[in-house]
Amino acid sequence: MSAEAADREAATSSRPCTPPQTCWFEFLLEESLLEKHLRKPCPDPAPVQLIVQFLEQASKPSVNEQNQVQPPPDNKRNRILKLLALKVAAHLKWDLDILEKRYARFK
Repeated sequence: MSAEAADREAATSSRPCTPPQTCWFEFLLEESLLEKHLRKPCPDPAPVQLIVQFLEQASKPSVNEQNQVQPPPDNKRNRILKLLALKVAAHLKWDLDILEKRYARFK
């Protein structure tokens, strides 16, 4: 093994192993994942960040064949994303102070 390859190996093996961040769409694919995620002591992404991600995805406009921007469609995916945002807010016990303070960090 070359010295350069040994250095790369040492650098990657000495890093602490951190679990990958859960992406917003994974919560659409596995129904029980949201509850498991919110039970973690320090979930990543944080609950308020999840609410922001869910609502951003649900409110994305679409573009039709004539390249005209259309309002977000009212479809099952967007309704589920909004429902997930509500579930996270319910997990936070609808505490608007928490939502406002933590949302300010993500802006």
